[in-house]
Amino acid sequence: MKHFIKYNLIGVMNTLITLASVWIMHQMLDWNLELSNFLGFIFGAINSYLMNRIWNFKSHNKKRTEVIRFIIVFLAAYALNFVTLEASVYVLNTAWCKTVYRLHFAIHETRLFCKHCRERRVRDCKLYAV
Repeated sequence: MKHFIKYNLIGVMNTLITLASVWIMHQMLDWNLELSNFLGFIFGAINSYLMNRIWNFKSHNKKRTEVIRFIIVFLAAYALNFVTLEASVYVLNTAWCKTVYRLHFAIHETRLFCKHCRERRVRDCKLYAV
């Protein structure tokens, strides 16, 4: 039970580290979303590896073998994370632009660019093809 509690505390800590890192890099430093997400994921993974090795499991195994296994699992988890991120961005942006377009068109009967596309200087929003 003790390991279960420690493991979950480390998971919560990793999530907070990842979220804070991504938010700082993407929102405050205006870095690319994918790069911010990747680096945040790395920060969380490093914390996860160190905290689980030292505090939770107190491992004395060969570091090289553990690191290789951890990197393999990290890459698989990040691939799933990346696909989820890209799918979410696509779905949310598509739904947002279509909704705003329909609202603008209904009110003004003219094609106005949605705020999302205007901020990104998109001249011809392909998401308007309703």
